[in-house]
Amino acid sequence: MHKDLRDFLKILEEENQLIRVKEEVDDKYEIATILWELHEKMGMDAPAVIFEKVKGYEVPVVKNVLGNYKRIALACHMENWKKATKRDVVMHLVDVFKDRSKWLKPKEIDPKDAPCKEVVKIGDEANLDWIPILKWHPHDGGPYILMGEAITKDPKWGHNVGVYRIMKRDSKTCNIVASALQDIGIYVSRARIKKREEIDIAIAIGGDQTLYVTGGIKSPEIGRDNEYLIAGALKGEPVEVVKGETVDLLVPANAEIVIEGKLSTKVEDLKEEGPFSEWMGYAGAKTLQPIFKVTAITHRKSPYYQSCISAHPLSETTVLYSIPYIRFYVEMSERIPGFRDLNMPLELRMFYAVISIKKRYPGWGKTAGYAALGSGYGTANLVGVIVVDEDVDVYDMNQVMTAIATRVDPELDIVILPPTTTHSLNPSARAILPVREPGLAFGMCSRMIIDATRKFEDEYGRARATPNYVERSPDPETLEKVRQKWKEYGLP
Repeated sequence: MHKDLRDFLKILEEENQLIRVKEEVDDKYEIATILWELHEKMGMDAPAVIFEKVKGYEVPVVKNVLGNYKRIALACHMENWKKATKRDVVMHLVDVFKDRSKWLKPKEIDPKDAPCKEVVKIGDEANLDWIPILKWHPHDGGPYILMGEAITKDPKWGHNVGVYRIMKRDSKTCNIVASALQDIGIYVSRARIKKREEIDIAIAIGGDQTLYVTGGIKSPEIGRDNEYLIAGALKGEPVEVVKGETVDLLVPANAEIVIEGKLSTKVEDLKEEGPFSEWMGYAGAKTLQPIFKVTAITHRKSPYYQSCISAHPLSETTVLYSIPYIRFYVEMSERIPGFRDLNMPLELRMFYAVISIKKRYPGWGKTAGYAALGSGYGTANLVGVIVVDEDVDVYDMNQVMTAIATRVDPELDIVILPPTTTHSLNPSARAILPVREPGLAFGMCSRMIIDATRKFEDEYGRARATPNYVERSPDPETLEKVRQKWKEYGLP
């Protein structure tokens, strides 16, 4: 069990998955560049890193804590975490997501017992400048908080915990991305409609690593404390929370740092945010986003500052972002005839879904594609859907590409749909729509379905019989014989 970041780091150090950099590093791109080079050299085997001495700061910076699926499995409290694959993590999350009987309400504890309250700074004393909030990339519009769990609350829907990019403007002010496609943007819009000029916000940094996983999951209903509830199910015990000092919010009690503030809903307070080097390897455009003013900061004695880098193909941001499609998975399993599996491949930057089906009738491949694109997740994120047969492993892009190469007649099996609104950060979008109301920034992009299933003889447009298909594995009896005699062959 691990309750907080310190427990988690201790486990990683015992497993030789953590290194400490004792050499002083500067505050201009050096940390990010070290992480980039680690990913280049070691891929997903790159360890978590503690930078103990950051020039100009007394607070150590912790990076890449959740940089591979094994460590995400550990955050999910999976017993087999050391051997876990992405599929293992996704299916574990799907099981927990579907079984609400295991969801646990958070446990509010006394502030005297909350580690995040060891030091309390309110008003003028609450200043961001002592925290090593750094500018990670030359293209970025400013220094960014990247591993901050943003906690907000709606009178009807309760708490929401989400991880959004947060740009520091000055020692007391930050921008936060509050897209209408995300819960925080919906909360801001609801408050604006009700003439509330501000809402409470808290940014929890470090602490319970399970919340970084559940913070990306789109739960069945907006808010309703679901991120805390699902995290409790994963942990097997309630998440410990505590009341904020200046906000009416319950925040993670084991956080390293909690920044409290008032998030403006007023249109005239929208400020330019960005650009920022995003998970898909491109700089996200500047947008108008709401600001929040810091009212208090609480933290542990000698806190750690947890962060990550983005833009690298194997960065912690990208890896984490490739698993929170759990609700989409459950919805597709219920809507698509013959559904077998679904993956949002890291290589396709989560703009494409790969879905496998047991195909019984002509046209089922395209049916699956339409269902995916017509979902809420599809509308908000997807550019395309690749549909394959159940013999294709959706987690193996070699098999997926082979299916495209050998089972697709482009004229008959690729469907191009006209442009519709999509994610504003999608680099392939042909245009970003003018913002018609705050928070509503959308891109315009066409969509595509690739039906890479094997086709029946009577499937529309086919003039010849379906080619004979060679099964991937050899004859089972012969395979077993060969395995038993392997040493006798003298083969390595």
